Amino acid sequence: MYDKKKNFQGCLKLAEEGTILYCLGLCYHDEIGTTKNEAKAFQWYLKSAEGRKYVGIIMWIISTGRKPFANKEYNAELAADVFNGLRPKINK
Repeated sequence: MYDKKKNFQGCLKLAEEGTILYCLGLCYHDEIGTTKNEAKAFQWYLKSAEGRKYVGIIMWIISTGRKPFANKEYNAELAADVFNGLRPKINK
């Protein structure tokens, strides 16, 4: 079973190590395993953007006109899947 509190703790640990910063922002934004905190969510989103780890995703949106994983709910579970190697399907 999906444990939101455990997922939050994992995201927190990884974010403090400098990876998947966006995931922690999502946890704070969507109240996943923690209390909702828009300021902290923004802080982690900003740190993620500063690291330029999502330039590829931004380019995906610009080039296709749609967001990746449009058929999935954007949540911490999707963020964990992406961290574990899930990538959007590229149609040629």
